Amino acid sequence: MTPPLHVAAPAPGDRPLLRDLLRPPPTVQAPFTPAALGASPLAWATLLRDGDIVEIRPGFAVTPGTPVTAGLRALALAHLVPTGAVVGRASAVWVHTGRGHRPRVCVLYAPGGHRPRDPARLEACQATVRRWEIVSVAAGGDRSLPVTTLTRTAMDVATWYPDQESAELLAYLMDAGLDVDDALHRLDLVASWRGAETARARLLAVRRARRAWSR
Repeated sequence: MTPPLHVAAPAPGDRPLLRDLLRPPPTVQAPFTPAALGASPLAWATLLRDGDIVEIRPGFAVTPGTPVTAGLRALALAHLVPTGAVVGRASAVWVHTGRGHRPRVCVLYAPGGHRPRDPARLEACQATVRRWEIVSVAAGGDRSLPVTTLTRTAMDVATWYPDQESAELLAYLMDAGLDVDDALHRLDLVASWRGAETARARLLAVRRARRAWSR
């Protein structure tokens, strides 16, 4: 778990630093937001410029050197994800790996369910996601964020993105431990998977490329 920032009283005459922006209670948990620090847009920009904080996504930051875990990334998305929706596709890649960030969060909602309507911040996609295709990523305290598993994420990425983008995202998932054989097996089990042949070809191509590179 990321250690909290501790408040220290500024010495007289010091320029405003990160500690000066903290409000009671005396600790603020990462990832930090402008609201949590009481920072104006200018103060936030100054903290970023001076290297006091590093953004993991716009408006969410940690102190330099902090290990950015899947839990921290999940916490930075949790306020956007409606109840019943699941983080998927490129956004799930980002939660799992820290790579492939997109400005909008991709959320999957069940057929016949409520379609989230926040087009400026969410990319809502209708999809059937089974219980075993979801992992709950701890997002601090008792909170958790439902995210598609590495395998389901790979199946979606191999299906729904253009060739080059799909290849990049799949490579990130492989770096995080994706079992390509498991993804191929799951594609075989879902008889109605739309675009299964394309997804299979892309998964095999990425695996071949990885094996060739590692020789």
